[in-house]
Order: sequence, then structure tokens, then C-alpha cells
Amino acid sequence: EGAVIPQESLARLTQRFERDGAQNKGSGLGLAIVAAIVERTESTLELTSPRAGQSTGFEVRVCLALNETGPR
Repeated sequence: EGAVIPQESLARLTQRFERDGAQNKGSGLGLAIVAAIVERTESTLELTSPRAGQSTGFEVRVCLALNETGPR
């Protein structure tokens, strides 16, 4: 929920300490951590604003890559 975030700002939200002017508590590390995990697992991270089917907010979607080698 919240204001629509411009596309150029969405890309920066995965950088450390980036908060895009948010006034609530937090250090701006959450999405940077998620982005690092996604990169290391060869998965994908999608940030969109506004949320799907809405006129406000932003949405984060993580698409996990499946390991086809089976159990280790």
C-alpha cells in the first residue's frame, strides 16, 4: 500500500540503504538482502508499481529457480 513508485526508483530499491524517501523505520537493507539471495540462487526478482490490478502501492515477486538435480 502507498504511493506509486516511478520505474527508475524501483530499480534502486534493491541497493543497500535505499528507501525511496520512506518515512517509516528501517535501514533499507531488506530488498538488498533479498536481491543478493535471488542472484545467488539464479532466481528472479520483479518489482512493480502500482500493484497488479491496483492503482497504488508496489509489489515484489520472487520466482525461485528449481534445482533439477534432486536431493543432495
